[in-house]
Formats: sequence, structure tokens, C-alpha cells
Amino acid sequence: MSGALLRPSGEVLPRRRRGGWRIWALAVLVGVLVAGAVVLLRTLISYGQFIAFGAPRGRLASHLPELQWWRVMLGPIVGGCIVAVLLRLGTSMGWGPRPRAYGLTDVVIARRLRGTIRASTLALRDSLYSALISVVSIGWGASAGREDPSAHLGASLATLPGRLLGLDVAARRALVAMGVAAAISASLHAPLAAIFLAREL
Repeated sequence: MSGALLRPSGEVLPRRRRGGWRIWALAVLVGVLVAGAVVLLRTLISYGQFIAFGAPRGRLASHLPELQWWRVMLGPIVGGCIVAVLLRLGTSMGWGPRPRAYGLTDVVIARRLRGTIRASTLALRDSLYSALISVVSIGWGASAGREDPSAHLGASLATLPGRLLGLDVAARRALVAMGVAAAISASLHAPLAAIFLAREL
């Protein structure tokens, strides 16, 4: 049983015996790509916090008590309006009737679908648009963490090599887990926790 991949339905898929070095090479590529994307995501969130609150990078919590009350309230209001406009644009572009920012839960759902990896929430266009909404939302004061959009963006980027190279489901699922691990590691500076999370995924 150790050399097999279990589907949620109970079916067993034998693991591929060859081509392992390709997965290792793709893992390095995915890790570098996802880490760069997450660093860019964190930088954009910091710029959003600076624009909304004038907070230096990484010092939003300590900077808030020094602000006027109206500015503390205005940031989330403006950010919420921008997010509403982005969601409306997403709906008009065919993002679905109830668009939202994606997170780790969507990665788990896509990963566990039988026989394939669901592309509806891991499509690159939707993932980048979701990341943009998260940047605005978190940068302008939403009470959310950056690890959720980072993990989804990492999983979405990790699916690209599998689609382009036509890899099997087992390899594509492994790459998704590697993308999530790279994203969590770059977002929270916690590589060991990222490995355990990816293993659980």
C-alpha cells in the first residue's frame, strides 16, 4: 500500500516508478516561482497599508494608535469600496455569480476532487484576480491574514507545470502541495510548518 496513491473513493493508483528527477526539478522551479510571487504579494500589501494608513512596512499595529480616528475608519471604508468594484468587475468578466477571494479551503477542495484537479478555482486568471482583491482588502485594513491568499496563489502557480507538461494526477497533486508549502514558508517564515501542512494536504 505504501507504493500507491489512494483516491477518496478508495481506488488505488500505482505510483510512477520513473521520472522522479523531473518532479524534483519542477519542485525547485515551483518553489522559486511561488516564493517570488508571495514576496511580491507581501510587498503590495505593505504598500497598501502605507497608502491607507501611512504605516511603515511591518509596523501597522504600532502605528495605528498615532492616527486620527477618522483616518482609521476611512481606510477600511475606501478599501471595501475598491473591493466591491473589483468583485463587480469579476462578475462581469465571468467569474461567477458570487465572486470572492479564494483561500486554502479552495485548494483542499480542488485537491480532493476524484480523478483530476479541479481547475475552476485554481485557474491562473482567477487566482491572480483573487490575489489582487486580497491585496486591497488586507492592505486597507481587513482582519485577515496573508497566508490564505498566498497559499491559493502558490497552489495555482504550481498547477501550471502539470498542465503544460501533461503530468499525471499524482504528480500534479504533489506539485500543488509543494506550491502551498513554498507559499506558507515565504509568507510566514515557517518552512517546517509549511512542510507539515503540505504533507497533510
